Amino acid sequence: MERKFASIQRVIELFPIPGADFIEGCRVLGWEFVVKKDEFKFGDLGVFFEIDSLLPKDKPEFAFLESKKYRIKTVRFKSQVSQGLMLPLSAISYVDLSSYKEGDDVTELLGVVKHDPELAQERGGAKLGGGAKLGGGTKGKFPSFLKKTDEIRVQAIPGFLTRHKGKRFYYTEKCDGSSATFFLKTKVFGDSFLYGFHKRFGYGKLARFLLPYLKRFFAFIRIFFTKKEFGVCSRNLEIKEKDSYGDVRNDFWKMARKLDLESKMRQFNMDDLCIQGELLGPGIQKNKYKLKEHELRMFNAFNILTQKYLNYDLTVEVANKLGIKMCPILGEFELSHSVAELVEMSKGYSALNKDVLREGIVVRAIKDGDDEEAGRLSFKAINPDFLLKYNE
Repeated sequence: MERKFASIQRVIELFPIPGADFIEGCRVLGWEFVVKKDEFKFGDLGVFFEIDSLLPKDKPEFAFLESKKYRIKTVRFKSQVSQGLMLPLSAISYVDLSSYKEGDDVTELLGVVKHDPELAQERGGAKLGGGAKLGGGTKGKFPSFLKKTDEIRVQAIPGFLTRHKGKRFYYTEKCDGSSATFFLKTKVFGDSFLYGFHKRFGYGKLARFLLPYLKRFFAFIRIFFTKKEFGVCSRNLEIKEKDSYGDVRNDFWKMARKLDLESKMRQFNMDDLCIQGELLGPGIQKNKYKLKEHELRMFNAFNILTQKYLNYDLTVEVANKLGIKMCPILGEFELSHSVAELVEMSKGYSALNKDVLREGIVVRAIKDGDDEEAGRLSFKAINPDFLLKYNE
């Protein structure tokens, strides 16, 4: 599910904030935040901006956010933690929102983008926002045959908790580092030729006539020329192993070589495998856990052929066989929780360092599956104490 940074939403609760005369609490979906008193009534529609939204600088509607650099983030007013911004539909003058209905995504329409300094730095080949080094640069975009690591926040999908009530889930600590993906994929001989053929001739009469013969030819040739390709990605891009001098200077490939991942994955009894985890340690996210050297904490295993995540038991088995530690597994439960209860579960201290607040938790089904909003049976709950302490 693509995240809706700006959407039309309905006020489902208004509540007082102790000691506050001019503001009150408001709830939309599973989000709680602060609005001006009497600005909204129960059931009103408005434009809701999620945290991590960057609002356009050239619109007078958002001039009040100049000191915040137009970014929506977690703040506290009095005793109330506020995560999001809600404005009346009438407050937006540069587009007409009168025909839009509850749930509509207006992110692109309003010119809202995600606050993502890491992506800009990745494209420049520099040190990532998380701190890990790209070194020699990138090979290209994040591969289309993989899925990015970005679980949706539980506040955005409160209906998930009703749809999957009673199912078994496990939850892990959300580690604060740089997302890393490692894959071993069958490189199909002839794919680049067929892509070029389609680009040149499309699906015209000649293409339709020749295509069956070309596919049979390459299917035969693949018996002798099929090979496996190992690759490494940051959160948004595929990364080159070496720089122009032939040196491995980036932290992602250094970790792959340290753990001998390519060799181990080639020996593993699965045709096309992807593993994903968090790269932690010196120089990454200020090394909150005070680690003395870099380490990888795995949280996903993905079958590229079936485009499915592995179930919990197989994910743990893959981690053990590859010699990789998992993100700390905190427990299992039968889902019967509210958003507030899951946010409360996210609070606490890290299993990696008992003196450090944990970033939050990631909840995944014991037996993976699909959800109409989240995509898969997983979500995250971020610790508000962590967000406030680190100005997120």
